Amino acid sequence: EWSCQKLDAGDLSDDTQLPFCDALYSWPFFKAAGEEGLSNMGLATMRLVDYMCNQLSWTLGVINGGNVGSKGEVREQQIIFKAPHPMNLVSTHVMVELRSAGYVELCGSEAGALATLREHFESQYGAEVEEGHDEFCDICLKVGSGMFKERGRSGENNIGQLT
Repeated sequence: EWSCQKLDAGDLSDDTQLPFCDALYSWPFFKAAGEEGLSNMGLATMRLVDYMCNQLSWTLGVINGGNVGSKGEVREQQIIFKAPHPMNLVSTHVMVELRSAGYVELCGSEAGALATLREHFESQYGAEVEEGHDEFCDICLKVGSGMFKERGRSGENNIGQLT
């Protein structure tokens, strides 16, 4: 289903790369578009979380992601799961990604939660649904003009203040 290819994660010997994990995989279905950070990483993350938690019963611990590379061209995601628990088979998860480019991406399988979040961003952020992003997220919203503000070149923005 995931079509991942196991890669060499390295070891501590002098002739290999420094290991950052116990297992490393490539995933051939990453998609990105435009110059504003649009990708399907959040959507794929939530599909993996749904599988690990709702089918295998693992507990979601942490999701951490970001862009690296000299121009932010490499997207990476770290997802940590804990030991299985039976309640995970009925728990739902939703990811909200606030992008300083003026977008909110909603990803998850719980339609009621997605609808509630959509209504919140429409009423509080002046957001409108952007069609044509099904490959990247479950719901894409463009927030009202001037809602997300950036300053300088080091990524300063007001998203923390809004949340």
